[in-house]
Amino acid sequence: MIDLRHLTKQFTTDDPPVVDDISLSIARGETFVLLGASGCGKTTLLRMINRLIDPTRGEVRINGRDVRSVPGPVLRRGIGFVRQDIGLFPHLSVQENIAIVPRLLGWPARRRQERAYELLSLLGLDPDAYASRYPSGLSGGQQQRVAIARALAADPPILLMDEPFAALDAILRDQLQLELLRIRAAVAKTIVFVTHDIFEAFRLGDRIAVMRDGRIDQVGAARELLGSPATPFVEAMMARASAQAALPDAGERSAG
Repeated sequence: MIDLRHLTKQFTTDDPPVVDDISLSIARGETFVLLGASGCGKTTLLRMINRLIDPTRGEVRINGRDVRSVPGPVLRRGIGFVRQDIGLFPHLSVQENIAIVPRLLGWPARRRQERAYELLSLLGLDPDAYASRYPSGLSGGQQQRVAIARALAADPPILLMDEPFAALDAILRDQLQLELLRIRAAVAKTIVFVTHDIFEAFRLGDRIAVMRDGRIDQVGAARELLGSPATPFVEAMMARASAQAALPDAGERSAG
């Protein structure tokens, strides 16, 4: 569904590429995780998928179509995007925040309201209690649920998530990871998820790309990374994680 072909991003000619000649394919319905430390290029790679950043070289294809053939705003209306900083509009109610893209697409008011209520219920927020609230009246976890609802509002086939739970405490992060697993089971989406947390990656990802210095060291399921690390870097990462705590069992990813 998503094909990256020799994708490269170099912000200045004097600096090395932030993303360096990456090619990979992400299947329809797959949750694909980009895992790596800050500065490894994972967010830049994610943002090239929906043209928030254009590549220096290479191309992104969705269903065989080069994304550069579609105007950026039109492309982004068909791809859900959840940011780390949440980014809700403070002057809009929860319902209005969720309905932004459907409004831009010309959905009638009643349909926008029904969709907002449907998604609030899906995410465990009572629509009657939360639809008319404003972001300032929500906790961090509630705001992130609304941000996810906003990304899903127009029922896009692709959902991009840029470290969406990184700023939350461990309990909330655990709750929202489980919530995402439940949502994934309920609504079929192709998800590209960015994280620096290996435990989160193993819990959520069907496949994981381990990134370093703008390149991918290895792509595989959790058991492949653990059992057959392809590089010394991946091997050291798996060893450190194993020393910290027992990694979630692969079966846990289907829980919830």
